[in-house]
Amino acid sequence: MKKNNHNGYSVFYRIGFWAGALLVGGLTYRIAAKRGMRRATDRADRDPDTGVLRGAHDRVYPLASDRAAILLHGFGSSPADFGDLGERLNRAGFHVVAPLMPGHGVEPTELLTVKRDEWIAVAERTHRALAERFGEVSVVGYSMGGVLALHLASTVPVQAIALWGLYVRVTHKWYYGLRPEWWTYLLAPLLGFVGRSKEHTHINDKSQLDRLVAYGYLPLRAAKELFKMGDEVRKRVRNVATPILLVHSKGDETASVKSAIQLLRKLENAERKVALLEKSNHVIGWDYERDVAATMTVDFLSSKAGAAKSDKKEEAMR
Repeated sequence: MKKNNHNGYSVFYRIGFWAGALLVGGLTYRIAAKRGMRRATDRADRDPDTGVLRGAHDRVYPLASDRAAILLHGFGSSPADFGDLGERLNRAGFHVVAPLMPGHGVEPTELLTVKRDEWIAVAERTHRALAERFGEVSVVGYSMGGVLALHLASTVPVQAIALWGLYVRVTHKWYYGLRPEWWTYLLAPLLGFVGRSKEHTHINDKSQLDRLVAYGYLPLRAAKELFKMGDEVRKRVRNVATPILLVHSKGDETASVKSAIQLLRKLENAERKVALLEKSNHVIGWDYERDVAATMTVDFLSSKAGAAKSDKKEEAMR
């Protein structure tokens, strides 16, 4: 009996030790992350009039046309995600708008109070404004922006959508144990923020790192909003009939390429085209195959321009 009691106490002490170690380590990380975030925020290059990070502003490429395109950026980043795609689409005949999402482009703490409905509202408001002026509206979404693009396609008329590095699930690696989303829910109260240095950003062409305009620290609470939005949108996209181009890197270490393809397979009513990149990572707009991705996107959206009108004319002639 004594031996059993001793073993019971031993297990109890071990659990207590590791729980204490996790708590101390988590709190230490939290303090260090806050200090690092504050230093990064103070050093950030900003527009002196707006306080927005330089290069993170809303972008509009105007054109008197009958078609428009919306570019929706990723989580923690900015319209700069798309490289020169806006200019390319503009030259191809599109009026282009790339809005900055709430909580983005200023400092990471801004994301703490933002809810997913606010991101959705910006996407819907932008689409509504363009739909009133232009005959056709297409959407390009990168990562989180891809979720917003699918939301629009499931609720309002969209001519075509292109999804770059679509977030469906975070890329899982065996040594994570639990899924990254689960770790986020578990650790958010303890860690608060997670840091990501530019050197560890998921882009293979490191020469382009200085072109990125994104937060170096992200609040896990806001990541939970992204996960919830993704879950909600996935439940109602089965009836999407909008033509879709998925551009995804085989080696994407952020957004699971397997999950993105599985989701597209469920959209049986939509024309679907998948282009898998060989040399790039998650930040497609600035990685090795950025020109390939941009060219495919412009060609795809241009090929769908006027398609609805042509279909209606054919129906009228029958």
